[in-house]
Formats: sequence, C-alpha cells, structure tokens
Amino acid sequence: MTNEFNKKVKPDRYERFLGLYSVNQKRIFAYILSLVPRRADAEDMLQQTMMEMWKLFDRFEQGSDFTAWGVAIARFQIFKLRKRQQKDKAVSYLNDEAFQIILKESNKVQSGPDYRLPALEGCIKKLKDREKYLLVLRYEEGLTYQSIAEKLDYSIALIYKGMAQVHTNLQRCIRRTLAMWDAQ
Repeated sequence: MTNEFNKKVKPDRYERFLGLYSVNQKRIFAYILSLVPRRADAEDMLQQTMMEMWKLFDRFEQGSDFTAWGVAIARFQIFKLRKRQQKDKAVSYLNDEAFQIILKESNKVQSGPDYRLPALEGCIKKLKDREKYLLVLRYEEGLTYQSIAEKLDYSIALIYKGMAQVHTNLQRCIRRTLAMWDAQ
C-alpha cells in the first residue's frame, strides 16, 4: 500500500536529500547549538530546519555547499525563535548584544570537512568529572550560572571562574588536537 508521501516524492530527490543531510547534519547541529543553549531546544530547531530544507530542496543548487545552505536556513529559524522569545521575556537566553557577538562568530562556518566537533568530543572526554558536570548543568540542563551556584552551594564568582577555566582548557585542547591532525 502506497501512502501520499511516496506518491509525491521522487525517490532520487529523496535519496539525494537524505544523503547530503546525513553527511552534514552534525555541522548544522553544531551551528544551531552555538546559538541555542538548551540542547532540547536545539534539537527541535534542527528538526524545524530539516523540514524547511526539505521543503526548499528544489531550490538547492547541486554542487554548492549544502552545509552553508542549511546553516542559512537554520539562522532564519533561530531568528524566528528569538522573535517568539522576545515576546516572552522569561524565556530569552541571551541579550541581543551577546546574541549578535555569538552570531558573528558562528557565521565563520567553513566549507569542507570540519574536525572541530570530533576534537571537542575528544577533549570533553579528557576533562575531570567535576568539569564535565559543570558542562552538563550548563549546556544539557540549560541552567544559568546563578542556578548552578545555588545547586552546588558555591558562589557565582566561583562558577564563573570554573566555567572560564573549562572553556579555556577545551579551547587549548581543541587547538592542540587540530594542529596534531593537520600535521599528519
């Protein structure tokens, strides 16, 4: 029995889209995660982006950069989310100035293979358990620094200092890892 979806979709179009998407999904998701701090929200945003990409796939120019195209669509989806958040001030994660700074940096998505995400994953594994726990609280659970301080019964200054050290350690590790991979 054939459903409506199968009747309307040309198999080669569907397979081309899925092939490109599966290869580039992690990089698009990494971009979204850089701008949407709560993982659950970022996963929802990835699904919305994927649906929009599928709708617009006929406009995708074969041979062009699929990741850059997906990132542009994700950026538009993120702007729509920010507009909704601005209506509900209690939900907004970043002020506009911070968001613009992060957006500017995140726009530096490179074409070609991006080894930063695998390097980051490897570097996170090297962190101490308490450092990993801070990352989980901040990025997976979406807690603010103030909430983390309260939960751990530490001063907020200590949390800021601890997170800054974790970020510095990760940045150094990623640089070393990428340099080592480039040398090979």
